[in-house]
Amino acid sequence: MPEHPIKELATSVLVEFYHCKGAGGAAPGNRVGDVYEVCGKVVKPGLWTNTIVLPDKIGKLTKANPSTIVVGSTAELTRLFSLNKTFNYRIIVVQPSLLKTDIAPHISEILAAAESYV
Repeated sequence: MPEHPIKELATSVLVEFYHCKGAGGAAPGNRVGDVYEVCGKVVKPGLWTNTIVLPDKIGKLTKANPSTIVVGSTAELTRLFSLNKTFNYRIIVVQPSLLKTDIAPHISEILAAAESYV
């Protein structure tokens, strides 16, 4: 994870969402179910990249699970939302059991579909 997933730039704000899914069994690797699950998490926040609804969504999420924001704070986000800046988003899949050098073709297709959607 980067040092800080919320970066205030001169004319914009970059918000990075990280979605992690651990391996679903004793032998990690190219598991279709794991990849579908983490890609589903990635596609859903794609709906959150609307600065009008995002503050409310984050407020509800952190109220239910305060550990949701690992770096940064809701106070910092509130301050950034009050600025007259463009928000840009980066959504990142973290699947520890996959190696970039050893991805099965059917897993690549699932990842490509999620990337295309987002």
